[in-house]
Amino acid sequence: MAKNRASRTRVETVGVGIIGAGGIARGAHIPGYKKLPHVNIVAVSDAVEAAREGVARDFDIPNTYADFREMLKRDDIHAVSVTTPNFLHAEATIAALEAGKHVLCEKPLAMNAQEGEAMCEAARRTGNKLMCGFNNRFNPRIQMMKRFAESGAFGDMYYTRAQGVAAARHPWLGHVHQQREKRRRPAD
Repeated sequence: MAKNRASRTRVETVGVGIIGAGGIARGAHIPGYKKLPHVNIVAVSDAVEAAREGVARDFDIPNTYADFREMLKRDDIHAVSVTTPNFLHAEATIAALEAGKHVLCEKPLAMNAQEGEAMCEAARRTGNKLMCGFNNRFNPRIQMMKRFAESGAFGDMYYTRAQGVAAARHPWLGHVHQQREKRRRPAD
């Protein structure tokens, strides 16, 4: 039977669990949570021992689990980040929602529409929050473009395309951009 904790009273400190100890957990989720004053990362789970123990050591996370289902039994975890490989998102997300946890799932939400719908249905059924990590929704530049589009500043739009590159997270991309810029500059 699914637990519904959505109606519980507010807690002073939100306990977070991390499911998946790979690059996106290390580079974005955990550092982000560490910056928040009322958030405590309680535990990390990963099937790969070196990954989970390394993250626990590097980020001072007190509890580790090989099986995320065991971690989800903790009452001091209120929300989880699902940062596993994509094909594991649905299983971990549904289990977390049914364990009474709110979920921030890294993108893509699911491998197909059926998995995505099952995840959304689990959130509806349990009353817990499910959010996919579409981080650009909170980017001020993207929000500005959305306001322009909604105001009609671009006219009647029937197709858009946007592209972005995260050179800061991928040092080799920085090199690619530097080389491209050198080719664009006129010779001295």
